[in-house]
Amino acid sequence: MQIYLINGKNNIGKTDFAVNLADRLSEDKKVLLTSFFRSEQSNIEDYYKKDGMISYDISDYFLGLCDLDRVIVHENTNLSLIIAPLLEGKYDFRVEDVYNLIDEVDVDVLIIDNLDLAIKDAIKIEIIDKDDIGKDVHANFYFINRTNNDFDPRYSKEKLLSKSAIYLGFVKENEYFKKVIDNLLKGQAEPIANLGFFEKLMRIFKK
Repeated sequence: MQIYLINGKNNIGKTDFAVNLADRLSEDKKVLLTSFFRSEQSNIEDYYKKDGMISYDISDYFLGLCDLDRVIVHENTNLSLIIAPLLEGKYDFRVEDVYNLIDEVDVDVLIIDNLDLAIKDAIKIEIIDKDDIGKDVHANFYFINRTNNDFDPRYSKEKLLSKSAIYLGFVKENEYFKKVIDNLLKGQAEPIANLGFFEKLMRIFKK
């Protein structure tokens, strides 16, 4: 089973990406998509037009209030989902909860939106914005989300490639994640070209 953990600061597009990744992988794999923390903006059920239609959430399963079959919602043959706790503070998640879920589900891929725990063999993806390019990234892969049209990664090439995480690229505001997901599935970094001579010269004069 492949396990993906999607993280980043609030309102950076974690759920957007998790849903897009789940849809892509479910083209030829059985995928379970879940979230352990509720967002103020949008949640998994919103993307599938099921807001207010689901009674049980992931914490109900961990609390033993219902079995797994009652919390899983089947979107189609290959894609299922479990929504985040409907009430904040309903349950304090533990690493062993994740392992129990892994042991019980019968899927090829488990995607967990918004969970920053150390899970063995999990692929961690961190989403950042352009203001955080200089900060450390504690993940296997990362990308920059919601950049403006003027963003040029060449000006930050050294910082982007100096991290231990693999740089997957950047996504502009309201742009699809196809390129980033392509790089993720291939396990490769997005190439960054070098600045041309005249561009370097202009940078010197601007300083």
